[in-house]
Amino acid sequence: MILQVSNITKSFGTDVILSDVSFHIEANQKAAIVGINGAGKSTLLKIITGELKPDSGTVSVQKDASVGILKQTQGLTDTNTIYEEVLSVKAELLALEENIRRTEHMLKELEGDELEQALNRYSRMNQEFEDGGGYAIKSEITGCLKGLGFTEDEFTKSVSTLSGGQKTRVALAKLLLSKPDILMLDEPTNHLDMDAIRWLEGFLSSYKGAVILVAHDRYFLDRIVSKVIEIENTHAHSYDGNYTVFAEKKKQLRDALIKQYLNQQREIKHQEAVIEKLKSFNREKSIKRAESREKQLAKIERLELPKEINAEMDIRLEPNITSGNDVLTVRGLSKSFGDLTLFTDTDFEVKRGDKVAIIGANGTGKTTLLKILNGLTQPDSGSFKLGAKVYTGYYDQ
Repeated sequence: MILQVSNITKSFGTDVILSDVSFHIEANQKAAIVGINGAGKSTLLKIITGELKPDSGTVSVQKDASVGILKQTQGLTDTNTIYEEVLSVKAELLALEENIRRTEHMLKELEGDELEQALNRYSRMNQEFEDGGGYAIKSEITGCLKGLGFTEDEFTKSVSTLSGGQKTRVALAKLLLSKPDILMLDEPTNHLDMDAIRWLEGFLSSYKGAVILVAHDRYFLDRIVSKVIEIENTHAHSYDGNYTVFAEKKKQLRDALIKQYLNQQREIKHQEAVIEKLKSFNREKSIKRAESREKQLAKIERLELPKEINAEMDIRLEPNITSGNDVLTVRGLSKSFGDLTLFTDTDFEVKRGDKVAIIGANGTGKTTLLKILNGLTQPDSGSFKLGAKVYTGYYDQ
């Protein structure tokens, strides 16, 4: 067991966020912390890392185990390039490599016992460098950055010129390559396209360490985790299995609790009816029997109906006016920014009732295309036409 969380309670003012939360994580286990927005997932991660102190309870981490958490853009050096910034997590190995090179030059000038001692030290350093993955540093960094959606041409970009999403991906790359024993990721897919998400799934699935994820993407969690910790109504419950298994187990448990509650309610009403009947006889013997049943009824531990938190969205989009069958016609749209060509000769049609997804890697022009179709950006060439009685509504990033 690499992590033990015991009876954690945390409040902010009068708002209780976590109550008596307990669970454990084994070495190399992949776990998800799930719950509705505001349930306390991020708060719990901060307590585990020591960023927040609980009101009560303890967090125990295995001796010498390292803990890493994604902190968005914190800790980035603006003057570094992307590659230099990610390379900085290997500072100890790079320093060891420099020491190895210095020792190599020294060996030429030594002899006797000094030479033997230096050779032994040189051998140990080489072994440590190899065990630490020193010979794979460049390939590791290149593979990680490419996996997260950066091209090699972008490796030399200054961190100061990056967008918030790009900086988050750099911070994620640094964390992944630092290889902590407990890796904690809070919504890691927020700034990743589908290719990068698939790469991250593979990386985390084979990660040699414990992983704790907070994410709302059930399919992402299904492919990675083998344990789900749900925070609901300030309490935590653990389930073995991926998200789909958790959802089914939770439903079964909820159905069983509802059944128990209804059965108890029926029994209580039955007993109350019997008591009323006995009292109605208005005889001493009947009244004593009624009082006895009342005492027994009072001792029953009353079950509560499981609370239902309806987190499902109910959005209904209905046009005021029914449009024609031809909703949108796009012909030959092209758009570039300087030397960067986003798309050319783009043709497609949308009919009434269609549900359309625009997909592609980050930076391929998806948002630009939407802006063109909403008249916010002009295309370089081509045209688009809205059908009869078609009005648009646009929700941007």
